[in-house]
Amino acid sequence: MKIAFIMVAVLALVFVSPLFSAEDATSAKASGANFEQKKADRIKRLDERIARIQGERSCIQMATSRADLKTCREKFKSERASNRPEKKECR
Repeated sequence: MKIAFIMVAVLALVFVSPLFSAEDATSAKASGANFEQKKADRIKRLDERIARIQGERSCIQMATSRADLKTCREKFKSERASNRPEKKECR
């Protein structure tokens, strides 16, 4: 009984696996374009993040007192919080 079950399982794998590989061949072309789009989106998000960090850096460099540093921290903390939900939606 166990041998028959194992043979049926092996035969099922043998006949089903070519069906999935046929789909992979047709989707390979589409995944190339999809890859380029994901790559461009990722680079765009990195550029936006770099710009935000540079803005925070310049604010901190121009600070002359502890109160100025606190103002920078609060300003950019609120910006990070407002951008956070966007990141979760992208994933």
